[in-house]
Parts: sequence; C-alpha cells; structure tokens
Amino acid sequence: MFVRISPSFADTVETLCSLIFVSYVRGVDHGPAHKQADTQEFFLYKQMVRFATREQLCRSLQEKTRDLESQLAEERKARLQHENRVATASAKTSSSFTCSYKSPVK
Repeated sequence: MFVRISPSFADTVETLCSLIFVSYVRGVDHGPAHKQADTQEFFLYKQMVRFATREQLCRSLQEKTRDLESQLAEERKARLQHENRVATASAKTSSSFTCSYKSPVK
C-alpha cells in the first residue's frame, strides 16, 4: 500500500489521519484462505524460476558444447595438416639420403 503524506504544516491533520489508517490496514488479517493462496502462488513462482534457471543453464551448456566441438574439429584438422606435412617432409628427406656405404670385401 502506498500513502501520500505532506511535510507542510497545513496538511498535518490529513497526514496524521493517513498514517493512522495505514497502521490500521497493516494489522488487518485476511484469513487463512488468502495466506494459502499467497503460499500457492509463491510456490508456483518458485517453480517457474527454477524451471527458467534450468532452461538457461541447459542453453548455456549446449552453446558451450557447440563451441568446444567446433574447437575440437579445428584442432583435429590442424593436427591432420601437421601430420601430412611431417609425412611429406619425412618422405622427401628419406628419398634424398641414399646409402652409399659399401662394406669392404675381404
């Protein structure tokens, strides 16, 4: 509940009446039915928040999984390129070195 009060001395009586009314309304009990409805609504809202939090976490994890999978694919591609370069260089090196060593004949 909102109450508008005035700091003016001319409105002192009205401000005092408003504050008394607010303190009276604050003490009013709406009974167990109203409290139960609030509890049920609160429980429903809590469940909605939990669900939304889990959904957000799920989306976040899915996005992270996609990022990691793409990173893994890039690393695999780079590794294969490196292995191909090493194999090509190794083949060139082994073909350029020929063995000219001959054992002495006795």
